[in-house]
Amino acid sequence: MPAPLSGDGCHTIPENTPKPTMKPKVLKPVLAIGTTFLIVAFVLVSCGPTIGYWRFAFGTAGYYARFAKACDTLIAQPGLPRDIRGDALQSLPAELRHINPYCVVVDTNVVMVRDAAGLLSHKIIWAPASTDEFLWELKVYSGDSRQSHTVFSKRKHVE
Repeated sequence: MPAPLSGDGCHTIPENTPKPTMKPKVLKPVLAIGTTFLIVAFVLVSCGPTIGYWRFAFGTAGYYARFAKACDTLIAQPGLPRDIRGDALQSLPAELRHINPYCVVVDTNVVMVRDAAGLLSHKIIWAPASTDEFLWELKVYSGDSRQSHTVFSKRKHVE
């Protein structure tokens, strides 16, 4: 005997027929997209530049000049060389603290600021140019690359 019918007479559906749902068709793509987004976000956060580096990277010429001047104040202080880490970073000039560095190394004629530990960290270096000791350059090294780009330079004269 056929199953009893339900409906309005025009569209009759057997009562024991499962009702179609769209959940499996919609759920799988949503889960796939969500999972992909989370993986990409994790990789970008764990391997990418820090927020402090991005603040530095989009600086203006005036910002870089202030950053270089702050580096000069560190070089002028006694007690070189210095490796500044942890709580001691709070004693840095505001321009350097602003990028939230991992560590700062200060020595005669050089300041190196690192944004994180490891090979993928970015290094910001204020030092004389290799070809001209009176031309100081603020350079950025990305990751483990030996290549850099100069974001600011200034000629210093011996007094």
